[in-house]
Amino acid sequence: MKKLYLSYKSAIDCLKELEAEYPNHIRVEEIGQTWQKRPVLVITLTDNLIEADQRPALFYTGVAHAREWIGLELAVAFARYVTNNLTLDRDLSTLFNSATVYMIPCLNPDGFELTRDHFSKWRKNRRKNKDGSWGVDLNRNFPIGFISQSSPSSSTYSGPEPFSEPETQALRRFVESHPNITIALDYHSHGNVFFPAHDFRHEDSLDTTDLNVLCANMAEEIRKVSGREYGIHQGKPPGSLVGGSAREYYRSLGILSTVVEVGTRNISDYLTNMSEHVREHIPALISALREVPNYGHSQALPRIENFQISQITANSVTLSWDPIPGEQVSYELYRSRRDKNYCLASNRVVRTHGTEFHDEDLQTATDYYYYIRAVSNKSGIKSPYAPRILLKTLPDNHEFFKILYPAPADVGSVSEKLGPHSLKFGINSIFVGVNLQRGVCLGLIGFPLNSMPENARVLEATVSLYPINRVPAQIERYGEWNIGIIDPKEIPRYDDFDAVLDAPILQYVGQPTKAQHLTQGIWRSWKFSNFECQLLEDQIAHKKILLKMIGPTSLPLGRDSQMMMWDVGYGKFGYGLPFRPKFEVLYTLDAKKSRLSPCRTGSVCGREAVPDQIIVGHDSKEISLGYIEFDLGELPEQEHTVLISAHLTISAEKIFATEEARFHVEFVKPLTKIDAVGIGTREIIERIGHDLSSDDLRSGIPCRIKFDSFELKELDKVFQQSGRVACVVRSSTAIPLSGQVRARFLNHPDVFQPELVVSFINKRRRAVGKVRNLQLINEKGRLKLTWNNPKSSAFRGVLVVKNPHRKPLSPYDGQKLYGGRDEYTYDSFGALDIPKYFGVFTYDDVPNFSKAEYIRYKGTVV
Repeated sequence: MKKLYLSYKSAIDCLKELEAEYPNHIRVEEIGQTWQKRPVLVITLTDNLIEADQRPALFYTGVAHAREWIGLELAVAFARYVTNNLTLDRDLSTLFNSATVYMIPCLNPDGFELTRDHFSKWRKNRRKNKDGSWGVDLNRNFPIGFISQSSPSSSTYSGPEPFSEPETQALRRFVESHPNITIALDYHSHGNVFFPAHDFRHEDSLDTTDLNVLCANMAEEIRKVSGREYGIHQGKPPGSLVGGSAREYYRSLGILSTVVEVGTRNISDYLTNMSEHVREHIPALISALREVPNYGHSQALPRIENFQISQITANSVTLSWDPIPGEQVSYELYRSRRDKNYCLASNRVVRTHGTEFHDEDLQTATDYYYYIRAVSNKSGIKSPYAPRILLKTLPDNHEFFKILYPAPADVGSVSEKLGPHSLKFGINSIFVGVNLQRGVCLGLIGFPLNSMPENARVLEATVSLYPINRVPAQIERYGEWNIGIIDPKEIPRYDDFDAVLDAPILQYVGQPTKAQHLTQGIWRSWKFSNFECQLLEDQIAHKKILLKMIGPTSLPLGRDSQMMMWDVGYGKFGYGLPFRPKFEVLYTLDAKKSRLSPCRTGSVCGREAVPDQIIVGHDSKEISLGYIEFDLGELPEQEHTVLISAHLTISAEKIFATEEARFHVEFVKPLTKIDAVGIGTREIIERIGHDLSSDDLRSGIPCRIKFDSFELKELDKVFQQSGRVACVVRSSTAIPLSGQVRARFLNHPDVFQPELVVSFINKRRRAVGKVRNLQLINEKGRLKLTWNNPKSSAFRGVLVVKNPHRKPLSPYDGQKLYGGRDEYTYDSFGALDIPKYFGVFTYDDVPNFSKAEYIRYKGTVV
């Protein structure tokens, strides 16, 4: 017996005391009895018990599994917190004025008491089974996905039929008699992870975004209290999914539901861990309560439809959506750079009445996630979220971008105890850390660099892995996970544990991941510093970068595991291409320069044209303007050349000024004829750079006048038309036409001439053509897509993306099914009864992506 923890009786006594002290805010009622005649209790928390059942409600359950005590401890602490603060905290009273909380603190009292007095690891209830064994796993006893089992002694025995147990029957009676429940939270331990409900079909459902945001908002409240990060993982292929659980039963009733796995042990250290978990989850529950009215069935706003991408550039995105008819609403748009992230005031980018938003000042070649919902201007009720959008901004003019994946033979782990070949590369997960069975495990990941040019200059690089099992990392705030670059020549065989262990680290990458920051179901990334990017450039010559993953190598007394599993994306244990380790590299190439000499020069002094001389100035009688023209046709061909920068260089031969003068260079449309009429009616595109003083010109040093971003774009337009570019040089003073100013600029081929210096790199400007003949067939229960690739030497491959909600207008907006040069792929895990869009994008080595070729699957057998 643990004295610091609540017994079932002491919990009931505490709740009864609160009921007596706060009779208007808490109600304790019995809704059933267990096999051993203990009461199953529901408590109601509200600011008005008379109206409680008419308001949208949050439903909380704890201790479905007997050994998972957090559910009871948190429920009682939350009830105490609410009743003590409801009349003192205005925000809390506002929440409870529009929502109710129902809590079953302990669904499994019989099993719970057994864990306290006899068997601390007991999981099930205390039914006497026909074979003489005891217990049914209550979280396998619900009807959705129920699996009949032949072994009652199993710790996950689901019972003879759904709802066979008095505990689950009591829960069903209560839930089905309370249609006001909109959100359900099922508290378990352990894992520090949310498991949102799913429908067993491995497709993103319409409520996937709502569930992920609900969990992410709760996770952010936890992080603010303790610094601990929670993962979010909805069931994905090909792992077996839990059947017969309460969360899928709630979802079948139209309730948003998730399991919340707390901590790293079923019964954690009370003073060190359990009390902290209770404190961090109270604000998380309040966060969930805020969302309850938004999903109330009687007053909910409809979900926004047709949320889509209109345009993507290197630094901006335009999004649009359909208005909600007949409602006075505004729209809230949220942006994040992390998947499954929160939607709070801190990342809300706009609140608007319009149906389009142009988001600017974004980073190039960067992932952005967008979320949107409507808000009633009258009631403040918010709609469910439209399915979130994922996109990647384009590389900038001077940038290239690659996502690299390891081959199966280059990704895996080695074990201290299991010996060579035990953890097969490309099949098993990457195990990193230590436990009693495997000993120390180290990960190895090799990314191919053969597609990287040897003269690449790396600007950014990030390694990302998908954690798939947080449960084996059982120790709070103990150990860290690092990734380091090693020399491939140091490891002749990847399955040799000693060789991998002894291979020296050339440089650790980014920041280590602490144990409390491991998050199942959310990508974990290690970002290269500038120095590490330089090391990466050295590895390009080896055609591969080899990374070693290192975790904890020892265990404290009484613990048996500190192991993390990461998806390899291959084999029967991998979740496929969307979850494969990835290496994202943004790079550029050394720029080349072209120095263009003028193809035509001259001046207009008053009404007189002066050929081949550049004379600039003014006096009280006339104005002199200089003219310089360059032929951009001298640059390399346009389709494979991108301008990076440009500047004009000029130098004065003689200068006379009676007062301080300024000289300006105008970027103009070329003149048909250099004369007074032509130069007087010149079409000015923009003034280039900053003005030059007479002192600048007298210095004798050639002056450089740089084209800014807009001017460079205009220059590029001329370049793409193989045209000519012209400049007019003029003077000015503070008082127009006062005094005398005259400057003659050098224009002698043998001495000095004005130059237009253009920096450029070789880079394709446009994508190759689309695929042809895209077709979809059902091949033995799997959807197969086939197509014909374009015939182009610049073609590098295709990306195939699936989206059940809309056409994927970005190659990142959906589930990636395939990337490569083949002309077919399968939607291996997709459901045949769900309509969806498939988009096939071609790409080159920039990558420039083509417009997609689409095909829609209507949800029937083709």
